[in-house]
Amino acid sequence: MKNLILNFSKFILALMGLSLVACRVEYGSPHAEFRAMGVVTDEEGQPINGIRVVMSAEDPNNNIKGPSDTLWTGAYGTYDYEPDYYSMREYAYFESVKFQFTDVDGPANGGEFAQVEIEVPVFQVEPGDGNWYRGSFQSGVDVTMFKKQ
Repeated sequence: MKNLILNFSKFILALMGLSLVACRVEYGSPHAEFRAMGVVTDEEGQPINGIRVVMSAEDPNNNIKGPSDTLWTGAYGTYDYEPDYYSMREYAYFESVKFQFTDVDGPANGGEFAQVEIEVPVFQVEPGDGNWYRGSFQSGVDVTMFKKQ
């Protein structure tokens, strides 16, 4: 009887092992690439250096507040955001990104400019692989800032 139970146990364990081998298991977590970029110019088309660009995202339908990041325009008025870490790519999971452009240096860099706020959609520019990788997403806007009156 003892041999029968032992053999039956081996048989059940072998079946369980075969069933586990037949299962497809994926390790990892869902992720996506994200990039935001644009150019900030004055009303004459000249690039503005030193403009603070605050990006944020939220989903008011589901009461979810997303990430918020601060960028600065460079010498050519450009800003470019392409995070290296998965956790910083959350913007790809939102429908739109809010951008706030603020002149924080006063009259330097061409004058004092009025703040600009705009919400821009997030576009998928590369499809995912159907598994964990959702694809590549992009947002951003070129902005013209006007001098304060």
